[in-house]
Amino acid sequence: MLVLASWNVRTLLTTPNQTGRRRTALVARELIRYKVEITALSETRFVQKGQLTESCGYTFFCCGRSNEKRREAGVGFATKTIQTHKLESIPEGINYKLIRLTVFRL
Repeated sequence: MLVLASWNVRTLLTTPNQTGRRRTALVARELIRYKVEITALSETRFVQKGQLTESCGYTFFCCGRSNEKRREAGVGFATKTIQTHKLESIPEGINYKLIRLTVFRL
């Protein structure tokens, strides 16, 4: 069974005065709790395109605005790291509001 979800995370940015874990680690912990395989993320607030793998087993793919723009909006996906081999390609950021994920047919 494949479990999909969507989540308006409001931000994945970790501020300098914030103590504790990165926000991506906190999101990954909740995804583990609900046994989610792939999650669409909105309002990530990351800059440009990127990929981040958390040690707890999730990989984040994000697409946001350029460095010159204000850090708002941004979209992404979080997938179980062991499931990334099922991706046809790395998720493609179309713009800061739209990202495409293609999975191989099962």
